[in-house]
Amino acid sequence: MMRLPVISSSQRRLTSGCRCLFSLVVLSFLGIRDAFEVVTDLKQVHIIYRHGDRAPLRRYRNDNYDPKDWPEGLGNLTKQGVEHQFLLGQYFAARYARFLSVEHASHEVFIRASDHNRVLESALANAAGMFPPTSGSMWNSSRNGTSLGELWRPVPVHTVSQSEEFLLKQTAACPKLKRLNRELYESPFLLSRHHEHMSSMGMLINEQANDAGDHFFDRVLNAFDSYECLRLHNVSTPKWINGSVYEVLQQISSEVFHSWSGTWGDGERARLIGGHLLYTILNRLQQKPTWPKLFIYAGHDSTISGLNAILHMIAKSETARDISAIPPFSASVFVELFQNDSVRVLYHEDWNSTADPVMLSHPECHNSLCPLSKLIALSKDFIVVDWKDECADLYYQYLHGHTLREPAGLWGIAVFIAILVAIIVGALWWRRQKQLRFKGGNRGPVGAVVDPPVAYRTLENQLQYQ
Repeated sequence: MMRLPVISSSQRRLTSGCRCLFSLVVLSFLGIRDAFEVVTDLKQVHIIYRHGDRAPLRRYRNDNYDPKDWPEGLGNLTKQGVEHQFLLGQYFAARYARFLSVEHASHEVFIRASDHNRVLESALANAAGMFPPTSGSMWNSSRNGTSLGELWRPVPVHTVSQSEEFLLKQTAACPKLKRLNRELYESPFLLSRHHEHMSSMGMLINEQANDAGDHFFDRVLNAFDSYECLRLHNVSTPKWINGSVYEVLQQISSEVFHSWSGTWGDGERARLIGGHLLYTILNRLQQKPTWPKLFIYAGHDSTISGLNAILHMIAKSETARDISAIPPFSASVFVELFQNDSVRVLYHEDWNSTADPVMLSHPECHNSLCPLSKLIALSKDFIVVDWKDECADLYYQYLHGHTLREPAGLWGIAVFIAILVAIIVGALWWRRQKQLRFKGGNRGPVGAVVDPPVAYRTLENQLQYQ
């Protein structure tokens, strides 16, 4: 751990001006750490990364798609994606070599992946690069000249079904998010962007990618995604997407993507996309378990952007690539907890180990290190403990006829309660009227009750007469 130097008695006799200067130097030394510096006073680390390179998610008429180029099928991890994830795992291993013990991977590391083939395969390839076999973990003898046990060892990867996934990708049922997604393209920002882009790109998109989606923005997103996959795999790209068109598609895609992630101030959406992941990370940082020391989350582009959005992180380096761009394949975020309970967050946009991570900082934290307690306090309005409870949307359910289990269920309960209340009120009223008749009448012979000489019609008159 980095500590303040011990000041001798002679040093205490420094003038006040020198002491101030000395303090500034020390604080600067403590507060600034290079992004590529791997220190030895780490206590806990969280790594969140996007899966590796994949095939396009869907096809459209003029996409230049050739099935021969994508033997794994639409949306699946490619061989290039496997290799990049393996190399990214090696980069993680080198970065945290002094923090982890390679002999005890399953004991020190917890890996969580979303239940998508491309993500699970990425997690396995990444773990293979990060945790190569050691002399004590080799598990088989040579067969046919190749010893698999000398090249690979199994490392557990955990997941949940897509219907229950909300930590890394929001595929679980969420009425509120469903409503927000339907309203997304009607937001003032995207309506203005739609009007602007339709005037310049509408005709081209509708001609070339009309079958790429139902909405203009959907067509742009899918056309851009397909182009990026082809470009990254050195496959022939559509001729209609030239340099200027590419830049516009990239801009529109980034605007729509980050609107969906809640990056630009949509707190309700940001809580649903990244709030529970933030809670999970901060809760583990606060608990400070001895084991595991490293938590790895294999997810999607929205996993990274959702977390960055909710943390309101900004790049510390002016020369760094704009982190508001869509996170590329194999992009990753590091959340590092130090022994003094300060937190550092870094963004690594590439699988290539030669690229240095970019230091990120919350606007209220004035250097790359932020006290954990302060980070928790700054983020408290966006932390989501119970995601399913956060998803409850009675307004949406009422509009679309979905309540609890069936629409009739809630109405039936309401009608039953109303009838029960009416019966109770009626019984109490009848009893009151009976009491008033016996108390208010002139008594004649024993057992007889004579009506009062003064007629009354209101409860007030009844009480006055009594």
